[in-house]
Amino acid sequence: MTHESETDRLLQAELGSVPTPDFSEWCQKYPDAAAGLQDSSRRASGNAERARDLQKGTEVTTGRKKFMSRMRWAIAAILMLITGVSWLNFGGVSLDPKAFADEIPGIDQVRQMTWTVTFYIRVSSRDGKSSWVEKEDRLFAYRHPGQYRETRIDRSGKVYKVVISDHNAGRILELQLKDRKAAIKVLDHQQDPRGPFAWYGDALRGRDLPGSMRVKSVSMPGPTTIDGADVNVARVIVLDSEVGKRTRLDMYFDSKTKQLAGTWTPNSETDELEQLEKQVRPPQDDWGSMEPLAALIHNIQLKPAIEAGEFSLNAPEGYALETIAPPTVTEDEMLEYVRAAVAFNDQAFPDSLFSAFDSDKLNTEWAKKEEDRSAVASALIRQVDKFRMREIYQSPVQRFVTDNTVPDSFQFAASGATVGKADQIICWYRLKHGKVLRGVFGDLRVRDISESELPFSITK
Repeated sequence: MTHESETDRLLQAELGSVPTPDFSEWCQKYPDAAAGLQDSSRRASGNAERARDLQKGTEVTTGRKKFMSRMRWAIAAILMLITGVSWLNFGGVSLDPKAFADEIPGIDQVRQMTWTVTFYIRVSSRDGKSSWVEKEDRLFAYRHPGQYRETRIDRSGKVYKVVISDHNAGRILELQLKDRKAAIKVLDHQQDPRGPFAWYGDALRGRDLPGSMRVKSVSMPGPTTIDGADVNVARVIVLDSEVGKRTRLDMYFDSKTKQLAGTWTPNSETDELEQLEKQVRPPQDDWGSMEPLAALIHNIQLKPAIEAGEFSLNAPEGYALETIAPPTVTEDEMLEYVRAAVAFNDQAFPDSLFSAFDSDKLNTEWAKKEEDRSAVASALIRQVDKFRMREIYQSPVQRFVTDNTVPDSFQFAASGATVGKADQIICWYRLKHGKVLRGVFGDLRVRDISESELPFSITK
């Protein structure tokens, strides 16, 4: 019998034995929910049939991939997931939120801390005949309230960039060590003011934050070892309600101190740390493409020796300083992006312009050699790459709406419609400057409109 930690024994004592469910009795007590389950079952059956049909076609992906253009953009996407996602309770079979302490070291009331993020990356050779796994480390430091320092290390192990962000000041200082250049930028997002991992506590205990990511279950799969320390694992399974994809997040807690010791976030739910470690090879020059596989947060220190000056937004002496305006998206650029997306969608509008195309389908095209891609895929890839190069990581439509329109005035009403109807208004919005009402029509032309042209009255 395996040795049970103190946490496991306390959980068993509090939760007690698992009752035997009576499904027939439950169906009689909750007839509406039972009917919903039957509908879900029929939909699942239909989805399974469609999946079998797709496997016979040519648009099936060979593995789950994160959408990427350059490796740094893909890593940025993982960082967004592991350092600040919102959660919403999804129910399901789950560990009781009351099982977790009201205050967890490393999650709650953090004043200073450091940690390492190790990325596991699938690297393929230029000829595509071989592949291996490489690791890339990034070092992080946090100082309350709202100050972060990120140190980036290249494939040879040398520090090449430092990024300091102050969320109270709303500024970022980027230092390029080799060129001795510094750049001041405006922060375009905000971290949780409670600390870098405060939302872990919300996921474990409250599970009640707004957003499209929903906690499906929390479980304790058993102990493991990280950085030589024995840890207990709290596994959170998350469902993205917008796209229907699951994500696995393993949180590690030191078996003695109960402190947060790290997390494991694989892109594929079945990838294990030990499995990828066995495939790690030293960096090689003969590489053609990279694909992020997972991120490991570890080496967490709660009382590090860091000084306030390490979070200064002043450029060091001898660095050339540049002030960079925040990147934005114009109306013309937004429409050009939408045209490329709907062309890739076989001229059909998506359910949401903020998620304008099937990323799995585009990943299939992206994995091909450039000369083998379809013309519409190449056009969309160029659009996405253009915005990533400008450090716009969210949907270009979302950035346009945020920067240029009156809050809550953007409306989209063409889900499933096809391009071409010049008299059909597909979306409308009111510009911040001048409060002009603009309408986009089915042929993707835009012009000023009056409220009388809208299909219904709108709120002032």
